[in-house]
Formats: sequence, C-alpha cells, structure tokens
Amino acid sequence: MTVDNEILNHFDSNDIVVSGISGRFPEADDIEQFWLKLVNGVELYTADDRRWPV
Repeated sequence: MTVDNEILNHFDSNDIVVSGISGRFPEADDIEQFWLKLVNGVELYTADDRRWPV
C-alpha cells in the first residue's frame, strides 16, 4: 500500500486515527456477503418467527 506524500504531510506525528466498522447485516454473515446480496437485488427483509411471532 502506498500513501501519497501530500497526505502524509497534512498530519502531525501526534495525530491519532481510530477506524473500524461494525454492524449487523440482514441475511448475511459479513459485509461482503451483504453487499453482494444488495447488488444482486436479493430482498433482505423478513417478517417471520425468527424475530417476531406472526
């Protein structure tokens, strides 16, 4: 991975970055699987007894 020197010069050596991702993805085990289902038009909503009695 390469980082542009212009970007590096923008930050002070004392700067701190906290980054990450967390989430719940309906009908998917991870964000990649969730994204694939979204772009393929899979309907991800549910109304069944796994969540609420119907």
